Amino acid sequence: MTNQQISFVSPYLSGTQWLELHLSSIRKFHPQAEIIISAPDNSVRKTVERFDGRYFDNNKEYFQAIAFLFETATHDTIVLSDCDTVLFTNVDYLAEKLKEFDLVGIEERIRHAIKDRWYRYAPGYTDLTFIIFSRSKAKAKNPYWPGFPPFTPKPKKQNNEDHYAFCELLSRHYYLRPYTTQKYGLGNLIRDGKKNILWHQWFGSWEKRGSFISAKEREDNPYPNMKELKKAEARFFIDYPNLDFSNLNTAF
Repeated sequence: MTNQQISFVSPYLSGTQWLELHLSSIRKFHPQAEIIISAPDNSVRKTVERFDGRYFDNNKEYFQAIAFLFETATHDTIVLSDCDTVLFTNVDYLAEKLKEFDLVGIEERIRHAIKDRWYRYAPGYTDLTFIIFSRSKAKAKNPYWPGFPPFTPKPKKQNNEDHYAFCELLSRHYYLRPYTTQKYGLGNLIRDGKKNILWHQWFGSWEKRGSFISAKEREDNPYPNMKELKKAEARFFIDYPNLDFSNLNTAF
């Protein structure tokens, strides 16, 4: 499988510095691959086009944007990743695993980076941070294509996301594993065995998603204030590409 046969697609909300690093990391390892970004406005068109990406300013809602990207991609093999992810390797070999599996991704079984509890918990389902799948296989199995029908997971007391029905239809999963390090805040290093695949910074698009920071503790509120969130992200940008992963903890 070659770079030209993969489409990288990402919905964008905000976080210009993350987006630039996201795009440059894809181009570093996949210089000829298709990149498609869907966004709510025209603000980062020039950035995307500088990396030879296709840009659409029609993203008004997250799952609608993803459905649009799935339909718009040129190639059958699609890599969906958040705009606050940074690749560390070429992922052609992971795409090859679709010969045996339906879906390559990260299981929704992720420990919190800072607090002693689960951050996401839904064993057997994948996070949309980073997934690889075959569109033709997904369309053949999904009567709601390209959307995600509502789904109530069983057993109870676990996360409930619209895309879990998609995970059930594409039931053979190859899981990458998340690790945490407090240095870079609420984020995960994603590995395949001992191979570093990518970094994902939760709430990396803080310019528009920072409303989760509040005085009242919530499940998704690891920072006491916005300043601490920005400091954690700044440490990542300062260190990149020589990131400090010396004190990793398993997050699963």
